[in-house]
Amino acid sequence: MTKRKSYQLKAGSVNNIQLVDSELPKPAAGEITIQVKSIGFNFADIFAIWGLYGATPEGTFIPGLEYAGEVLKIGDGVSNVKIGDRMMGVTRFG
Repeated sequence: MTKRKSYQLKAGSVNNIQLVDSELPKPAAGEITIQVKSIGFNFADIFAIWGLYGATPEGTFIPGLEYAGEVLKIGDGVSNVKIGDRMMGVTRFG
């Protein structure tokens, strides 16, 4: 497993934000693990933090919809990327 730190919070106030240690499982077949170097943080994230965005997750979530980083691990069957490749993408919080 890979250790990581992430900022997580429950909607309602930016004061709810906490830096949390957790472990990521090894990527399953067809998956990769990306070491995130930067995220996009915009109005949708601020509205989610305040609980005003319709897509705000229930409970604790990691803000940020866009990310960029490098491939850290590769699951079985992945052949189109290699460790160290730079990646970007979008996610639904977290």
